[in-house]
Amino acid sequence: MDARGTELEVCFVLPSLEPGGAERVAVNLANGLSAVGARVRFLLSGRPGPLAEGLSDDVSLEALHEPRVRHATRALVRLIRSSRPDVLFSTHLHTNLLLCALRPLLPRRLVLVVREPIYTLMSTDPGDRRMRRWERVLYRQADLVIATSEMMRCDLAARVGDHVRLLPNPVDEATIRGSARGVEARVERPQGRLFVAIGRLVHQKAYPDLLAAFADVAGSEDALMIFGEGPQRARLERIIRTLRLDAQVSLRGLDPDLWAYLAVSDALVLASTYEGMPNAALEALALGVPVLATTDLAVLEDVRRTAVDGAVTLVARAALSEALAAVPRSTEWARDSMRPSLLPEAHRLDAVVETLQRLLDEVVAQQS
Repeated sequence: MDARGTELEVCFVLPSLEPGGAERVAVNLANGLSAVGARVRFLLSGRPGPLAEGLSDDVSLEALHEPRVRHATRALVRLIRSSRPDVLFSTHLHTNLLLCALRPLLPRRLVLVVREPIYTLMSTDPGDRRMRRWERVLYRQADLVIATSEMMRCDLAARVGDHVRLLPNPVDEATIRGSARGVEARVERPQGRLFVAIGRLVHQKAYPDLLAAFADVAGSEDALMIFGEGPQRARLERIIRTLRLDAQVSLRGLDPDLWAYLAVSDALVLASTYEGMPNAALEALALGVPVLATTDLAVLEDVRRTAVDGAVTLVARAALSEALAAVPRSTEWARDSMRPSLLPEAHRLDAVVETLQRLLDEVVAQQS
């Protein structure tokens, strides 16, 4: 697989495999690399989590069960030094920074790859601003920095150096579409339009803006389902009651039928103030569902440009109500087949794994 004519050994280091965008990307990449001959393992500082069940049988896993990544520092260094993988791959911001800081203690010929999971340029959170300053210093210790959009790549390259490369987020389209098949038997669709939103119930996702826009234009038979958990649940429940949307808006939590509901929806709506590359948008496209997002998510411009017309719509936050009103009710979901995929080729799992192989081969060759 690699430039030395041997199988690469790739070790993914994460806090856990709890449900999350970065974690799902790591699982997809690990399975894809394993399928093409790499030896892949996960080293987790915490507990495995539900997404571990999605790992290929050929991918090994070791969990340290520590409550914080920093508590596992010594054990992580010891295990990395003893196993001496060819590539260390991290895709969690705090873990990225920690491994970069520990670079002098790691094997000299090891290739350290960090994938930037979020794009904080639009964030006003002081903590995010501090992280950007640490990135400027510590990401220079990595051998390869992965960005998930061209906008992010340009920003990172300007701040941390010319070792930044673009790798689109991978989508396991077959698994997603397979999980959503037979939706008519598992989910109940409203008489009107169905909007779906996906993501943690946190400030970044701007759910109050989405609820206000929905309240402005929703018909009496329209529905909005929000999938995710987080600290803002109680606040969002109060807003829903205040707007008298109890009968139309539901907070679904971590519903295992998420993809089934998404498959029969009329649009995925994202009102976030910033993202890295929202996997929910890519998964919606894989199910043939159009995406409506605010222009704050300019990282989706790459996807909009390469997808078919109308697959991705970006609107100003102030125009979100008007854009929701314009979403038509789909009739395709009622047929005895799923809608055709709208996912751009660059995000299909095989294509992303092929790109990652090339990037790893290049950086490994430079280390030889």
